[in-house]
Amino acid sequence: MATTTRKTRTPGATEPAPEVKTTAQQADEALDAILGTQSTDQQPEAIAIEQFDAVAEENIKLKEELAVLKKQLGQKNEQAAAANSDIKHAVFKRPVLTDKGWDAPKE
Repeated sequence: MATTTRKTRTPGATEPAPEVKTTAQQADEALDAILGTQSTDQQPEAIAIEQFDAVAEENIKLKEELAVLKKQLGQKNEQAAAANSDIKHAVFKRPVLTDKGWDAPKE
């Protein structure tokens, strides 16, 4: 038989209670470990209104560019559909195997 070592405890000795951390504290510690920074409970700096205005203007310009590109894409799709409608179906010169069996050449 294999023998295992027995854990001994001193009667009357108490172990220190483990420190209880909240999930938020654990998340902050993990983030600090990843970023290498120390978290503080300071409020973030205020962002200037001009920055919001600049982003809004850029957003408007991008939406206008997107509208123009969508219009061009629609026109190209219409041209492609018109070109595809002009294509005639293939004419078989030899018998072809289809879902319904052998199909004879069409003349």
